[in-house]
Amino acid sequence: MGRHLIAALLVAAAALAGGHGFDGLARLMLLVALPLVSVTAITSFADVRSARGDDRLFQPLLSSMIAGLVLLSCVLRSSTIGATPHLAVSSLGAALGLYGVKGFAALAPSARQLVVRWPAKP
Repeated sequence: MGRHLIAALLVAAAALAGGHGFDGLARLMLLVALPLVSVTAITSFADVRSARGDDRLFQPLLSSMIAGLVLLSCVLRSSTIGATPHLAVSSLGAALGLYGVKGFAALAPSARQLVVRWPAKP
């Protein structure tokens, strides 16, 4: 869980830094986040072997899509001088959106357990 949170915070900080004009800092944060995002994607696929259930491939697929989007943003940022390409910013936004979907999917089973424990009053 720690790797996921650190990687998500680095991606969010890179998006925030890029949005405020600190392109060099955003590029550096993405270069630090890229190995973490890649490791979380690989370990998510490794966790599939021990998991049971129908939705066991959802989290690893989200992790791999996030890794691809962060890699795309790194590649686009490294090849430009001056203004950041719009696709690099959009790919970071999409990665942050996927992190939100991933967090919601991780919390959904807990919400189901709460509904089972405390059913609605008739």
